[in-house]
Amino acid sequence: MAPRWVPYDNYRDLIEDDIIIQPDDDLPVQPAPTIASPPTDWSVPIVILLIFFVMILAKILVDER
Repeated sequence: MAPRWVPYDNYRDLIEDDIIIQPDDDLPVQPAPTIASPPTDWSVPIVILLIFFVMILAKILVDER
């Protein structure tokens, strides 16, 4: 017999139509994927310094030619 909260006559049809999703007991519970952390306060200055260093290095290499 269908549970009272299901407003349909045939509970089996609901399961087959994926209206009610039954948990699969055979599968282990997977943790939710974690969202990558936003950039920290130090990442922006480090990137700026790296770009500055690369530009100085490129200028030195161009001047030697």
